[in-house]
Amino acid sequence: MAKIDLIRQIRAPQTSSVYVRTSAVTSSITGEYDLEFVPITGISASVDGPAISGSLGTNATLIRSLTAAGISGSFGAPSASFSTRLTSAETELNNNLISSSAQQASDISGSLSKAHLSVKVPNLISGSAQVKGLLPAGSVSSSAQISSLTNVISSSAQIATNISGAFSAPSSSFSTRLTTAETELSLTLLSGSAQVKGLLPAGTVSSSAQISNLTGVVSASGQLSSDISGSLSKAHLSSKVPGVVSSSAQIRTDISGSFTAPSASFSTRLTTAESELELTLLSGSSQVKGLLPAGTISSSQQIRSLPKMEDKTIKISQVGGANVKTLVNDVNIPILNDGDILQWNNSLNEFENRQRIVNATMSFNPSTLALDIEGGNSVDLSKLAVFSSSGNHFAMTASNEGVALTQNVRSINFTGAAITASNSGNALTVNVGETPFDGNRKITNPNLGDLFNNEFNAATTGSVKDFLEQTFFSNTSPNLSSSKMEINEFETGSSVVGTITATDAEQSFASGTLSFGTGSYASATFQIHSGSGQITVRPGKHTSASLNITNPGDGTLRHQFPVTVSDGIATSAANIFIRITPNTAPKFRATSVGGSVITNQTGSVNENTTSGTTVSTIFVTDSESDVLNISALSQSAGNKFAMAVANVAGGKRLTITTNTGSFDFETTTQHNLEVSASDFHHGNTSGSYLTTLPIRVNVVDNVLPTMGSHAFNVHEQSGSNVDNGLGANTNSQTRVGALSANDAEGDTITFTGLTVTSGSGKDNSTQSKPANDPFQVSSGGEVQLKAGQYLNADVYKQYKYNASYRDNFNNASSSGVITINILPEPVPTLTTNAPFFMIESGVATNTVRVGTDGRSGAVADFNSNATVSMSVSSSGFFALSGAGNLSLASNVSASTFTSGSSITGAVSASTAYGTVATSSFSVKVTKNNPPTPSFSNTTANLNTNGARPSNTLTTISFSDAESDTLEHPSFVLTDPSGQLNTNKVSNTYQVRATTNLSASVYQMTASIKDEHGFSVGSTKHTITIARAGIGTLTKNGSFYVQDGATNGSEIVTQADGDPTATQGDLGVTYSPTYNSQAVQNFTSSNSDIGIASNGNLTVTTAFGGAGKQAGDTITSNITFRDQFDNIGSGSISVSVVSTPNLVYGYGWSGGSGANEAATMGSMGDTGADEVAITSGSFIAMLQSGSIGSTFTPAYVGGAATLHKSASLTTMSDSGAAGISTLGYLDFSGLSSRLCIIFPSSSAQFGKPRSMYDGVPPDSTGTDKEYYVYAKDASIPGTIGTGIYYFDLESPLNGVSRWGMIFAEGKNTNNSRYYLMPDSASAP
Repeated sequence: MAKIDLIRQIRAPQTSSVYVRTSAVTSSITGEYDLEFVPITGISASVDGPAISGSLGTNATLIRSLTAAGISGSFGAPSASFSTRLTSAETELNNNLISSSAQQASDISGSLSKAHLSVKVPNLISGSAQVKGLLPAGSVSSSAQISSLTNVISSSAQIATNISGAFSAPSSSFSTRLTTAETELSLTLLSGSAQVKGLLPAGTVSSSAQISNLTGVVSASGQLSSDISGSLSKAHLSSKVPGVVSSSAQIRTDISGSFTAPSASFSTRLTTAESELELTLLSGSSQVKGLLPAGTISSSQQIRSLPKMEDKTIKISQVGGANVKTLVNDVNIPILNDGDILQWNNSLNEFENRQRIVNATMSFNPSTLALDIEGGNSVDLSKLAVFSSSGNHFAMTASNEGVALTQNVRSINFTGAAITASNSGNALTVNVGETPFDGNRKITNPNLGDLFNNEFNAATTGSVKDFLEQTFFSNTSPNLSSSKMEINEFETGSSVVGTITATDAEQSFASGTLSFGTGSYASATFQIHSGSGQITVRPGKHTSASLNITNPGDGTLRHQFPVTVSDGIATSAANIFIRITPNTAPKFRATSVGGSVITNQTGSVNENTTSGTTVSTIFVTDSESDVLNISALSQSAGNKFAMAVANVAGGKRLTITTNTGSFDFETTTQHNLEVSASDFHHGNTSGSYLTTLPIRVNVVDNVLPTMGSHAFNVHEQSGSNVDNGLGANTNSQTRVGALSANDAEGDTITFTGLTVTSGSGKDNSTQSKPANDPFQVSSGGEVQLKAGQYLNADVYKQYKYNASYRDNFNNASSSGVITINILPEPVPTLTTNAPFFMIESGVATNTVRVGTDGRSGAVADFNSNATVSMSVSSSGFFALSGAGNLSLASNVSASTFTSGSSITGAVSASTAYGTVATSSFSVKVTKNNPPTPSFSNTTANLNTNGARPSNTLTTISFSDAESDTLEHPSFVLTDPSGQLNTNKVSNTYQVRATTNLSASVYQMTASIKDEHGFSVGSTKHTITIARAGIGTLTKNGSFYVQDGATNGSEIVTQADGDPTATQGDLGVTYSPTYNSQAVQNFTSSNSDIGIASNGNLTVTTAFGGAGKQAGDTITSNITFRDQFDNIGSGSISVSVVSTPNLVYGYGWSGGSGANEAATMGSMGDTGADEVAITSGSFIAMLQSGSIGSTFTPAYVGGAATLHKSASLTTMSDSGAAGISTLGYLDFSGLSSRLCIIFPSSSAQFGKPRSMYDGVPPDSTGTDKEYYVYAKDASIPGTIGTGIYYFDLESPLNGVSRWGMIFAEGKNTNNSRYYLMPDSASAP
């Protein structure tokens, strides 16, 4: 490939006598440049430091003295949101930023790596690493090389602490000042390739982005994405391949030294780091300036007076303030003038003067295949993919300024293999010869998918271009072969002829499909669809056989239809030869629409043919499937035939049938018919398309029926002899046999009579004068014995007859001899169903049986094959009925014959002619069986609960094989235990116990006779009496009761003992439950626990005081009994729990005081201050544990009776139920003083602080002052009361502090009491 060397000036720090030259490698693959340092000769200049644009100048001292604290708006610590905002930004960009296709390479099926391309596209430059080897020795191509150079500063970090004015914390004005500095340093500081790009000559390839526009050049896998199976776009990867790294933000936590949130000590730590990095951090070019060697150019200001580079040249105006005309070369010749151009000469290694060229451009002219140079020095070489038809070359033509251009463009160098150039005048022709490339090899890279799998071989030996063309852009013309088709004549527009197909090797890679068309075609009869290739008749046209004028070589004339097919690149043509089949007349066919063609038809009918009989079936077809028209049936005579026409697949079916049943061969032997068929075009065109079919129907003569000889046998007793039961007066006929005759046509045969040819010659007057003609025949052929005929084999043994018969189409005929033989009567045969049996208890008239038990089975029977009279002989034991049934004539039980013996006899049978047959028999006497007892247990009573007197244990019943009557007096029950007896119920006996039976096995035997008493039937039986269970005690849960329970309080299953909870309940289960066993009552061993008969548990004593306290457990042994006195037991336990807020209602009959002070004195606390409480007093006993029980104080006696207790949330009856919940307290039996004892806990509400004795409501409304109202008393109203609080010696229900509302006087009322606030009205 060609390499054009161009000279450019770039902006960067340089020495005073050196500038940088770039050698642009303008291939179609890379845009990188080689750098070499070239000395500048012949130019000298001096530079004034202060005049350098961008230097600090007089502000240097101030700027160097600035610190973070001294800069307005600076910050010493980063914003607290710095980390959060960075993290959010990184999260938003996570998985979304793809900065290189290399990140996707491993995720793209079939992606091409650099290694792949290097194998497939030799000499392909895909990275700067390849260019590095092409650079001149000593060229610096990367920062890595600079880092190894001694004393070279590659980063401001190296001299950070040596830079005056460096700061560790950024100023708030940092951005503004940087922007200003950047503006000042514009065009001075080279920091990226973007700045270089703008300095490069037009047309220079400086990045892969420019390469993407080059035709045929693959610069990134993205260009192949649509051709790579399974390639993934950025959007795809972001959703389908989580984790793809497309930016450093995604892996920031894995980068050594990266941070996600700034430290609060950021400023301090930076300052420390800067101190440690003394002379290492470079933060500005001004810091570098003082360190550079003398004469170093560090700013564009220093070289602003130097000649400027324009279009690979230097334009001279002045150098160092000196007029350029004073510059001379080495031979002292002026070399420069204002406006002149200096251009570097590689071979001379010096600048040459060139006349200035206006509007320098260079571009490729695709129409002339030339590089048009208009004073330019660059060209877009991507257009080099266009070659001339005469070879691989392009022309370079100079224009614009004519001779001046030719003079100034002295040389353009093209480097590369096989490149030659020649010029003629202003035209430069460059021939690019390519190195041969061996493409005749199979693909060996397994990453190239199907190319590798299919062992693809481009088979090229030319250039790389040839290889790439064959591999990626090969194209062959579509394959379309000439073919033959057919269509019928007279087909109209849009009728389909057929569809052609074409193949194209590259069609699967094309964006579209093949396109069909018509070649040069004058007839315009047919057309082809461009997409499907279907050939049809053009609308408005029709097919005609006259178009068949071309012989394609097979000897058949056809119509030539030229077609084309194109794949969008190449076009192929072929001829389709269409045979237009000439229209033909319809054809008549036999058997089916596919049968053979017929030109005439012959059928036949028999004389016996009936109307509607099918004579012939004919099919009509048309080769062109035209509409068929069938004419009416033409007949020669009469209307004896009919024709039905039906449509069938492929044509029509003609069915010719008889229209009458009257055909006579003797009158007409044949009938001539005719039918015609034509198609749609008959009569509509010039041709004739009619076919006529003649049909002949022959009449077949009917054949006479025939019959062979027959012989029959008849016994003489079949005659009408009056003595054999078939006398003349019965007037009956006897069937002898049936005659059979044959008819070839299957016609019905009718017999017309019998003619006797050999008879007895007698007059049929007596048995000795048998009939002469005793037989006759029915029309159906049955031979019969006439009624009232005598037959006698001894007189005449054989009769002969001739029979006459006919069919419906012929006269009667006769053939065959009928012989009837008269046979003598045979000896009768006796049959029987023996052997016979009779039970020993049999009596006269009992029938003899065939069953072995002598009482079952069929009746003994005798039969004969003839009409006979029978009799029996047996010494008077048996009788025989007219039907042959054998029975007893006397009682067997009264004879000497017993079970096991036999009685014999004989039966005689005689016919009317005196023929006798005799058969002996024997009857065996069988046993009469005794009755059989059987037992049926009453299972429900076979246990100790049910095995009691009056209950049936088992029932005895009897069965008798002969159904004899039971002899009850003979019944006996044997009972070894002596505890059983029976109760007779009809023909059964109930076995019962005489006492309550214990669990055991009991044996018994029952025996009885029947009425005949031949023997005794007996049966043994045992019953087992099971022991009933005593039951198992059940509970409905664990049991609890509150310590404030009183007599009758329910024991419950709730753990807190709430009296309203489910009551404790006991039950008993029995398994099995014999005779509805159920518990009847319970007994508790502990008097504190009561249990009802239904199992409900209650307390039978009042708890409290010295009674039961919370934490106690009450146990009891429970005894239970069922209705059968089965006794069981079990134990229960009841947990005593504390009663929450338990309030006690007492009546104390002691004390005589009628006011609060007197009452307190009698109760034991005269001062009502809980000091010096009298021992044994009412209060002292409450303190010592008597609360909850009835007690009598030793001091000022009188019973303290506990009437009621209740768990109260509040004492007050205002708005809720308070002490009134205690119900009525009945003091009528003993004048008593009301005392309400209650716990003074925080859970107890409505506790009085003082009591009010006046008429409510109290207008003063003292806080927590209450009054007690007695309701339903003899005089309802407020009673005088007091309030007293005291401590217990031991807590009760968890409470140590208690209170007492007491009445100042006694009463004998049955009252209900209410505690009300003094501000409330009476309840």
